[in-house]
Amino acid sequence: MNVFKPKAHFKRVSQIPFSLLMSWGIRSVFLDTDNTLAPRDSDAFTKDALAWVEACKRAGFLLCIVSNGRPGRVKRASEKLGIPFVNPALKPLSYGFKKAAHMMKVSPKQCVMVGDQIFTDIWGGNNAGMKTILVEPVDPKSDGLWTKWIRRFEKRHLGPSPEGL
Repeated sequence: MNVFKPKAHFKRVSQIPFSLLMSWGIRSVFLDTDNTLAPRDSDAFTKDALAWVEACKRAGFLLCIVSNGRPGRVKRASEKLGIPFVNPALKPLSYGFKKAAHMMKVSPKQCVMVGDQIFTDIWGGNNAGMKTILVEPVDPKSDGLWTKWIRRFEKRHLGPSPEGL
């Protein structure tokens, strides 16, 4: 298995079908915040991401934010979305992913990590034994200098989506 390769790849979180998650046996969805649900360092979540999160909760999935982001921002995101969080997650280390699975009382195999970065979200989720979904960054212009630099290397590892999406 290539630890840098997501199981699926979608443009936005809102395009992830619940039927796919159910077919994988997913019970818990872990979400990154920066450039996955909102531009980096912004509390302005996209409307489609907010709607998807609410629909995800109604569908019975357990949600948790797993983020390396700024603590205050992650806490505000958690409160706004009404879901717990793990911060700092220390991605790509498996610590935060395993802590989130323990909090949700599920095994890593029942979890999916959804995020916009291969070298944190995807690598870490795969190493923790979870399924992973890569989404395109909400606002790439809001990325910090380090992330902009790293994205050049991420593109080399992406290739076509395993789901053909």
